[in-house]
Amino acid sequence: MGKGKKKQAKTIQKKKALKKNASTLKKNKKMSQQKSATLKIDQALRNIDELIDSFQYELAVERCEKILATDGSQLPILETLGSLSLELGDADKAFECFRKAVELSPDVGHLKYMYLGQLSQGEEAVQHFLKGIECMNKELQQDNEMGAVAMVGESTVVPQDISNAYCSIVEIFLTDCCFAEDAEQHCHEYCQKAIDSCPQNPDGYQLYGSYLLSKGATEEAKVTLLKGVALWIDAEEEEEHVPGYMSRVNWAKLFIEVEEFDKAFTILEMLLKLDDEVVQVWYLMGWLYFQINDFESATFYLQQCVQLFKKCESDDFELLQHSEDLLREIGEKKRSDEKEGSFEDDVEDSIQRDNDSIRSDEDEMDGLGMKDGNTIMDCS
Repeated sequence: MGKGKKKQAKTIQKKKALKKNASTLKKNKKMSQQKSATLKIDQALRNIDELIDSFQYELAVERCEKILATDGSQLPILETLGSLSLELGDADKAFECFRKAVELSPDVGHLKYMYLGQLSQGEEAVQHFLKGIECMNKELQQDNEMGAVAMVGESTVVPQDISNAYCSIVEIFLTDCCFAEDAEQHCHEYCQKAIDSCPQNPDGYQLYGSYLLSKGATEEAKVTLLKGVALWIDAEEEEEHVPGYMSRVNWAKLFIEVEEFDKAFTILEMLLKLDDEVVQVWYLMGWLYFQINDFESATFYLQQCVQLFKKCESDDFELLQHSEDLLREIGEKKRSDEKEGSFEDDVEDSIQRDNDSIRSDEDEMDGLGMKDGNTIMDCS
C-alpha cells in the first residue's frame, strides 16, 4: 500500500508539473507572439515615420489604415493617423482617431488630449486640456520617483508642456468662454498656474499681460510683460525658449499698448531682420511711430505695409483699413500744419508791412519838421 501511494503521489506531482509547464509554455508563447506583434508594429511605425519625413503623407495614411483594418486597437498607429489627418486638413477624421485612442487608453498618454483640446471648443476643450495636464503630471511624478534611475531625455513631458496647456485654457476663456460668469476668475487662476508650472515659459507672462490689459490694469500688465520678455529678449534665435515669430509679433503689439515703445521697437526691428515680408510687422512699426508723433517714419512704414498687403494678397482687411486711416490722418495733420504755417507767414508779412508803413510815416514827419514826437511851430 505504501509503495502504491507513493507512486500515485509521484504521478499526481508529475501531472501538476506538466500542467504548470504547459501553462508556462502557453504564457511564453503568448508573450512571444505579443513581442513579435510589438516588433512588427515598431517596424511599421518606423516605415510610416520615413514616409512622413519624406512628405509622403497620403501613403503614410494608407499604411496606418491598412494596419488598423486588421487590428483597430493599435494605439500608436491610431495617434499617428490622427496627427496625419490633422496635417492633411481632415479635422473630423483626426478627432475620431483621438477619441478612439482615449477609449483604448484613457489614463495614459497626454498627446491625444492636447489634440482633442485643439479640435474642440468651449468647456469641452477645457476638459480635454485638463485631462491631458493630469496625464502629464502623472508622467512627471513617475520620473521624479525614479530619480537617478531615469535616463536623461527618456520622458516625453517637460514642465513647459504643462504650462502651455494651461495657456491654451486661458485662451479659451479669453475667446470662446469670455462671457461665462467665472471667465475672469478662471483666466487669473490658469494664468497663475501656467507661470507657476514653468516660470521660464514666456507664454504664461504674455497671456497674463494680455488678460490684465483686458481688465484695464495697464501698469500691472506692463510689469508682467517686462518680466516675461526678460526671459528671451537677449537670447540667441536658435534657443528653445525664444518664442515663435508670430508670438513675438504679439509681444510687440502688447508693448505698444502699454506704451513701452523701446521694447516694441527692439522686437519689431529684430523681426524685420528675420523676415521683412510680414504685413503685421510693418503695420505695427508704423503704428508705433504714429504713437510717438514721428509722422514721417510712420508714413514710410505704413505705406510699405499697404504695398506689401497688396503684393502678398493678405486677407487682414481690418489691418489695411487702420493703416489707411492712419495715413489719411497723417495727411490731414500735414495739411493743417501747412495751412497754419501759411497763416503765420501771412501774419508776419502783415506785421512787416505795418512796420514799413510806420517807418515811412516817420520819415515823412521828419520832412515836415516833426522830430521825437514834438512839433516845431512857426509863430511869426
